[in-house]
Amino acid sequence: MKRKRAPGGGRKARSGPTSPLTFRIPADLRKRLEAEAAAKDATVSERLLWHLRRSLDREIELNRDEATRAFCFLIFELSDRLRWGAGPPPVYWERNPFVFKAFKLAVEKLLSSFEPKGEIKRPPVEEYLKEAFSQYQGIQPPWLDAVTKEWESPERAADSAVRNTVLDLAGMSSPGAIRQYFADREPALSDPKLKDMASRHIKHADQTWDGMADVRRVLGVNVQIEKPGGKRK
Repeated sequence: MKRKRAPGGGRKARSGPTSPLTFRIPADLRKRLEAEAAAKDATVSERLLWHLRRSLDREIELNRDEATRAFCFLIFELSDRLRWGAGPPPVYWERNPFVFKAFKLAVEKLLSSFEPKGEIKRPPVEEYLKEAFSQYQGIQPPWLDAVTKEWESPERAADSAVRNTVLDLAGMSSPGAIRQYFADREPALSDPKLKDMASRHIKHADQTWDGMADVRRVLGVNVQIEKPGGKRK
């Protein structure tokens, strides 16, 4: 007599994406995905999504500043020459005080070798911002004075950039939360130019959100993540 499966029995469903998408792939690619999924204790769908995200992230990186990409490549090379000092994998080199200090000094020395000569002059950032916002019917950003003060010296500009980046890492608004924010203010965004400004904010969040999540995972950063609607979980 065939045994009946108990209620709730069988393989437990994994939580994850719920939007279905059906398409065909070559048999050899499917075999490679299946082998990779088995080796990593994952599903084929999970590995496919991982590769898709990597591909999309690559497109985002290619749209970033070319000089910044070049410096990041050199910093990767520095890391390859230093991180082995912490020991063979899976040792975490970024948690080794000696190796991390050497990496920090190496990055500073590398950038110093490319530092341009000449007088250090404060850039007219307030003029840049006023010109950028002039297309939005003369809107004056309320934070203009605060941003101007942050650029009084290279040290203050650096402190501000680090602080805001760390704040984004610790709890930037999700793309869903930002979309909801602008959706709640739809009547005030009837001007096409203001809608364009909102779309820029949403696009930046889309490009940054997954990257920040990956940084939190790799570096073991524990934070509260904002859910759509402004609530935290």
